[in-house]
Amino acid sequence: AVGLGQALMRVLQFGGMLAAEDQGSQKLQLSYWMNLVDEFFLSSATLKLTLWKDNQLVEAKVFEVGTLSLPQFFLVTSQSGVKSMTLSLNGARERVVGPNHGIVQCISAMWTFRYHNGFTVTLRGPFTAHVI
Repeated sequence: AVGLGQALMRVLQFGGMLAAEDQGSQKLQLSYWMNLVDEFFLSSATLKLTLWKDNQLVEAKVFEVGTLSLPQFFLVTSQSGVKSMTLSLNGARERVVGPNHGIVQCISAMWTFRYHNGFTVTLRGPFTAHVI
């Protein structure tokens, strides 16, 4: 069900799973990420990232990761030393576009990666999720 904030809550639930640091060793197992993707993504889902060179907004590279590759994407991210990922969706809005279909949008989302060595990398940009 969507509407009245349920779609936004589902996205935040996914963000909470990414942020959990108590799942450390499990996050290094492909089965952990397969289960997470099965729980939160449809088989037709795509994670799309647009990364800009040097924040100049002149040269960009678009990456689209399909559902079949998402578990490996998250596993490799964890194996590279990421201990947690945080989604920040300040000002996110939810709208219902059909029965059991909502869209969550945020114009200035942040996806922060915290590494075991103390480094932090933050991706900034618009966020859209279709929640069914």
